[in-house]
Amino acid sequence: MFFGTYFHQMDSKNRIRIPSRFSKELGTTYVIGRSAMENTLAIYPLEAFKKISQKKHSPFNRQAEMAYTLFFGSYFEVTEDGQGRLQITEAIKKFAPLEKDIVFVGAEDHINLMSKSQYDSLSQSLSYDDALAILDEQYEKHQD
Repeated sequence: MFFGTYFHQMDSKNRIRIPSRFSKELGTTYVIGRSAMENTLAIYPLEAFKKISQKKHSPFNRQAEMAYTLFFGSYFEVTEDGQGRLQITEAIKKFAPLEKDIVFVGAEDHINLMSKSQYDSLSQSLSYDDALAILDEQYEKHQD
């Protein structure tokens, strides 16, 4: 389970280090790609990402197939280098304009990665009370 917020920096060669609190759970091979939130990347342990792919859709539904293509096409399996760094490639960067200052935010089964300016904007756009109300609504839906 991923939780907490960690502030880090990306180096001049577009390499990052996953916070140690998260890296233990991620392992050394994981997937990174476009998050549901704008200008944000999602990082999943390989096994958690495989669970997402088990939610089946009809191969005869053109729109569902297109959605799967767009979603799964935006993720990349990555491994860290010998010094525990992850290279943020141009293909990955096109989904989130990361800056030097970055933020990792735990989101239960994955990690969201964004620039600090994106994090500040997100923090200002949704109050904590509003976030709790949304979570309460989701919780109630799953209790039925």
